[in-house]
Amino acid sequence: MDKEYYVLERPARDEVSLLSATRNTASEDFRKYGQYLSKPIFFTNDWRDENVKAGILEEQSHILFNGNDILISKEVVEVLRLLDIQNIDFTSAIYIDDKDQYHEEYYFVRFRGKVDCWSRIDSDYNKKPRSSSGLHYVYSYSLNDETLQEIDLKSRLIFKMAGTSLSLCFVHKALAEELLKLGIPGDYLTPVLDYEG
Repeated sequence: MDKEYYVLERPARDEVSLLSATRNTASEDFRKYGQYLSKPIFFTNDWRDENVKAGILEEQSHILFNGNDILISKEVVEVLRLLDIQNIDFTSAIYIDDKDQYHEEYYFVRFRGKVDCWSRIDSDYNKKPRSSSGLHYVYSYSLNDETLQEIDLKSRLIFKMAGTSLSLCFVHKALAEELLKLGIPGDYLTPVLDYEG
Protein backbone atom coordinates (compact mmCIF):
# COMPACT_ATOMS: atom_id res chain seq x y z
CA MET A 1 0.00 0.00 0.00
CA ASP A 2 3.03 2.27 0.00
CA LYS A 3 2.01 3.55 -3.45
CA GLU A 4 -1.43 4.57 -2.16
CA TYR A 5 -0.31 6.94 0.60
CA TYR A 6 1.32 10.32 1.12
CA VAL A 7 2.84 11.96 4.17
CA LEU A 8 1.17 15.32 4.84
CA GLU A 9 3.65 17.65 6.51
CA ARG A 10 4.88 21.22 6.52
CA PRO A 11 7.50 21.75 3.82
CA ALA A 12 10.76 23.45 4.80
CA ARG A 13 9.92 26.83 3.27
CA ASP A 14 10.01 30.06 5.29
CA GLU A 15 6.73 31.34 3.85
CA VAL A 16 4.81 28.32 5.23
CA SER A 17 3.74 29.28 8.74
CA LEU A 18 4.57 27.08 11.71
CA LEU A 19 1.68 27.59 14.08
CA SER A 20 1.64 27.65 17.84
CA ALA A 21 -1.38 27.91 20.08
CA THR A 22 -1.88 31.17 21.95
CA ARG A 23 -1.40 31.07 25.72
CA ASN A 24 -5.13 30.76 26.44
CA THR A 25 -5.60 28.04 23.84
CA ALA A 26 -2.54 26.10 25.02
CA SER A 27 -4.14 25.83 28.47
CA GLU A 28 -7.15 23.99 26.94
CA ASP A 29 -7.30 20.27 26.14
CA PHE A 30 -8.09 21.08 22.51
CA ARG A 31 -6.42 18.05 20.87
CA LYS A 32 -8.69 15.46 22.48
CA TYR A 33 -11.07 13.75 20.07
CA GLY A 34 -14.70 14.42 20.94
CA GLN A 35 -13.89 17.17 23.44
CA TYR A 36 -16.53 19.90 23.25
CA LEU A 37 -15.08 23.41 23.25
CA SER A 38 -17.47 26.31 23.74
CA LYS A 39 -15.23 28.80 21.92
CA PRO A 40 -12.74 28.77 19.04
CA ILE A 41 -9.06 28.06 19.61
CA PHE A 42 -6.42 30.55 18.45
CA PHE A 43 -3.06 30.16 16.71
CA THR A 44 -0.25 32.46 15.59
CA ASN A 45 2.87 31.97 13.48
CA ASP A 46 5.92 30.93 15.53
CA TRP A 47 8.16 32.67 13.01
CA ARG A 48 6.18 35.87 12.77
CA ASP A 49 8.88 38.23 14.07
CA GLU A 50 11.60 36.70 11.90
CA ASN A 51 9.38 36.72 8.80
CA VAL A 52 8.29 40.34 9.29
CA LYS A 53 11.89 41.42 9.82
CA ALA A 54 13.06 39.54 6.70
CA GLY A 55 10.09 40.72 4.59
CA ILE A 56 8.84 37.16 4.04
CA LEU A 57 5.17 37.00 3.09
CA GLU A 58 3.44 33.98 4.56
CA GLU A 59 1.63 31.56 2.30
CA GLN A 60 -2.14 31.37 2.77
CA SER A 61 -3.35 27.83 2.25
CA HIS A 62 -6.25 25.50 2.91
CA ILE A 63 -3.97 23.62 5.35
CA LEU A 64 -1.91 25.14 8.16
CA PHE A 65 0.54 23.20 10.32
CA ASN A 66 0.80 23.12 14.10
CA GLY A 67 3.70 20.69 14.41
CA ASN A 68 2.25 17.43 13.10
CA ASP A 69 -1.31 18.62 13.72
CA ILE A 70 -3.27 20.48 11.07
CA LEU A 71 -5.78 23.26 10.70
CA ILE A 72 -7.96 23.02 7.62
CA SER A 73 -10.21 25.44 5.75
CA LYS A 74 -13.97 24.99 5.47
CA GLU A 75 -13.40 23.83 1.88
CA VAL A 76 -11.25 20.93 3.11
CA VAL A 77 -13.86 20.15 5.78
CA GLU A 78 -16.43 19.80 3.00
CA VAL A 79 -14.17 17.40 1.08
CA LEU A 80 -13.68 15.29 4.22
CA ARG A 81 -17.43 15.24 4.85
CA LEU A 82 -18.19 14.22 1.27
CA LEU A 83 -15.72 11.34 1.64
CA ASP A 84 -17.50 10.40 4.89
CA ILE A 85 -14.25 10.06 6.82
CA GLN A 86 -14.95 8.28 10.11
CA ASN A 87 -11.91 8.75 12.37
CA ILE A 88 -11.71 12.53 12.83
CA ASP A 89 -13.60 15.48 14.21
CA PHE A 90 -13.08 19.24 14.07
CA THR A 91 -13.13 22.19 16.39
CA SER A 92 -13.34 25.80 15.29
CA ALA A 93 -9.97 27.58 15.04
CA ILE A 94 -8.83 31.11 14.29
CA TYR A 95 -5.45 31.93 12.79
CA ILE A 96 -3.95 35.36 13.51
CA ASP A 97 -1.56 36.03 10.65
CA ASP A 98 1.66 38.05 10.55
CA LYS A 99 -0.35 41.23 9.81
CA ASP A 100 -2.67 40.65 12.80
CA GLN A 101 -5.57 39.70 10.54
CA TYR A 102 -7.93 37.11 11.99
CA HIS A 103 -8.79 34.17 9.73
CA GLU A 104 -11.90 32.57 11.20
CA GLU A 105 -12.51 29.97 8.51
CA TYR A 106 -10.26 27.22 9.92
CA TYR A 107 -10.87 24.04 11.88
CA PHE A 108 -8.43 22.04 13.99
CA VAL A 109 -8.46 18.33 13.08
CA ARG A 110 -8.61 15.82 15.92
CA PHE A 111 -8.09 12.09 15.39
CA ARG A 112 -10.01 9.34 17.20
CA GLY A 113 -6.78 7.38 17.57
CA LYS A 114 -3.56 6.62 15.78
CA VAL A 115 -2.81 3.72 13.47
CA ASP A 116 0.31 1.63 14.00
CA CYS A 117 0.83 0.29 10.50
CA TRP A 118 4.51 0.79 9.72
CA SER A 119 6.51 -2.33 8.99
CA ARG A 120 9.29 -3.03 11.48
CA ILE A 121 10.84 -5.27 8.81
CA ASP A 122 10.80 -3.03 5.73
CA SER A 123 10.96 0.49 7.20
CA ASP A 124 14.27 2.20 7.89
CA TYR A 125 14.31 3.33 11.52
CA ASN A 126 16.50 3.76 14.57
CA LYS A 127 16.36 0.35 16.26
CA LYS A 128 17.09 1.96 19.60
CA PRO A 129 13.90 3.62 20.88
CA ARG A 130 14.05 7.08 22.39
CA SER A 131 14.59 6.87 26.13
CA SER A 132 12.00 9.58 26.85
CA SER A 133 9.11 7.93 24.99
CA GLY A 134 10.15 4.39 24.14
CA LEU A 135 9.19 5.15 20.51
CA HIS A 136 11.30 4.81 17.40
CA TYR A 137 12.43 7.52 14.98
CA VAL A 138 11.53 6.38 11.44
CA TYR A 139 13.67 7.56 8.50
CA SER A 140 11.60 5.97 5.73
CA TYR A 141 8.31 4.12 5.86
CA SER A 142 6.98 0.92 4.45
CA LEU A 143 3.37 0.33 5.41
CA ASN A 144 1.98 -2.96 6.64
CA ASP A 145 -0.65 -3.98 4.07
CA GLU A 146 -2.36 -6.52 6.33
CA THR A 147 -2.90 -3.98 9.12
CA LEU A 148 -4.33 -1.39 6.74
CA GLN A 149 -6.62 -3.88 4.97
CA GLU A 150 -8.25 -4.69 8.31
CA ILE A 151 -9.35 -1.04 8.62
CA ASP A 152 -12.31 0.32 6.65
CA LEU A 153 -11.10 2.76 3.98
CA LYS A 154 -13.21 5.61 5.44
CA SER A 155 -11.21 5.26 8.67
CA ARG A 156 -7.84 5.34 6.93
CA LEU A 157 -8.22 8.00 4.24
CA ILE A 158 -6.33 10.21 6.70
CA PHE A 159 -4.69 9.05 9.92
CA LYS A 160 -1.83 9.72 12.31
CA MET A 161 0.89 7.12 12.62
CA ALA A 162 1.35 5.40 15.97
CA GLY A 163 4.44 3.72 17.39
CA THR A 164 6.84 6.42 16.19
CA SER A 165 8.41 9.44 17.86
CA LEU A 166 6.74 11.67 15.25
CA SER A 167 3.02 11.11 14.76
CA LEU A 168 3.00 12.06 11.11
CA CYS A 169 -0.22 12.46 9.17
CA PHE A 170 -0.78 9.99 6.32
CA VAL A 171 -3.23 10.63 3.47
CA HIS A 172 -4.68 8.14 0.99
CA LYS A 173 -4.26 9.01 -2.69
CA ALA A 174 -8.04 9.48 -3.11
CA LEU A 175 -7.98 12.30 -0.55
CA ALA A 176 -4.64 13.64 -1.79
CA GLU A 177 -6.13 14.11 -5.27
CA GLU A 178 -9.03 16.12 -3.83
CA LEU A 179 -6.66 18.30 -1.79
CA LEU A 180 -4.54 19.04 -4.84
CA LYS A 181 -7.69 20.04 -6.78
CA LEU A 182 -8.32 22.65 -4.07
CA GLY A 183 -4.87 24.11 -4.71
CA ILE A 184 -2.92 22.61 -1.81
CA PRO A 185 0.77 23.06 -2.75
CA GLY A 186 2.23 19.80 -4.03
CA ASP A 187 5.15 19.89 -1.58
CA TYR A 188 2.71 19.46 1.34
CA LEU A 189 2.27 15.85 0.19
CA THR A 190 5.21 13.47 -0.11
CA PRO A 191 4.63 9.97 -1.51
CA VAL A 192 5.44 7.39 1.17
CA LEU A 193 7.94 5.82 -1.25
CA ASP A 194 9.85 9.14 -1.45
CA TYR A 195 9.65 10.18 2.21
CA GLU A 196 12.92 10.68 4.09
CA GLY A 197 12.65 11.75 7.72
